[in-house]
Amino acid sequence: MRLEKSDNPGLILNTAKGHVAYLPADIDRRFGRENLPDHGDLLANLARWASGGDIPLSVEGRGLLDCYLYKQPGRVILHVVNLISAGTGARRLTS
Repeated sequence: MRLEKSDNPGLILNTAKGHVAYLPADIDRRFGRENLPDHGDLLANLARWASGGDIPLSVEGRGLLDCYLYKQPGRVILHVVNLISAGTGARRLTS
């Protein structure tokens, strides 16, 4: 964050009616623009928490992928996009 100290919360969680996460800070935008690993981990963990762990897809491996799982009559389709390119600013993982 640009400010060293703030009274504004970076994350507000509510479990009164399901799991709701509110991010007043621009963590998602900063992750999208700057590919900050800690922000990506926070967003992924929030998605797991909000879903109660009921996520029908798990993708593991090196790289940066966007995955979209959807249903059509009689089939399930997984759309995978490789986000590593010169235009994204993402770098290929080497380890």
